[in-house]
Amino acid sequence: MLPAGNFEILDTWHTTGLAGSGSHDYTTDGAFVPAEQTFRFRDLRDRRRDGVLYAWPGMFFANLPAVPLGIGRAALEAAEELLATKMLVPELRPAREDPRVRAGVAQAHAMVGAVRSYMFDVLGELWATLQTGDEPSLRLRAALVGAYLHTIRTCRDAVTILADVVGSASIYRSCPIERHLRDLTTISQHLMGQPKIMEMGGALWLGAESALAKHPLSAEGLL
Repeated sequence: MLPAGNFEILDTWHTTGLAGSGSHDYTTDGAFVPAEQTFRFRDLRDRRRDGVLYAWPGMFFANLPAVPLGIGRAALEAAEELLATKMLVPELRPAREDPRVRAGVAQAHAMVGAVRSYMFDVLGELWATLQTGDEPSLRLRAALVGAYLHTIRTCRDAVTILADVVGSASIYRSCPIERHLRDLTTISQHLMGQPKIMEMGGALWLGAESALAKHPLSAEGLL
């Protein structure tokens, strides 16, 4: 870790979505890093703070699900507001009276609500475990891995349904759903949102410790 002035920020973050995160690349040359400004996730002796939030390296990812869940909720609210006044063409009747629209909204609500409940359940168990001073079991870590990916991808799929029922209005930059879908498309390419992470989850469920030892995220204690 070094002061920001030691780095050159490279303007590389030109992406489909999540533009506001500004996750640019950076570079530095010839910098000296004192030992006290280094750390490893795996070595809990390197912890600088006490408390449950810092008790296990895997908490590094614990705030990630808030992003897709928040976007999913915002998209549901935007869709309901749009559909309250939208008229279907060529039928020329209110969209809210169309069975397809009603079913789509109901399905999207169920999808976002279900993954929210599951994610909160898993994180709640994780927090309770860390409060006791224990490390999470392999099975709890497996549930966490699966919940991350499931939350991200399900919220993306739910907002895709909302874009379909809202129709052509959802393709305009002035429509919130257009941005929400782009943001979820982008976060789905995050490490925790890619299907390959499920292989790691499967290894955890099956207790395949030999496979876990070779996985860089597991070796660093992040999963």
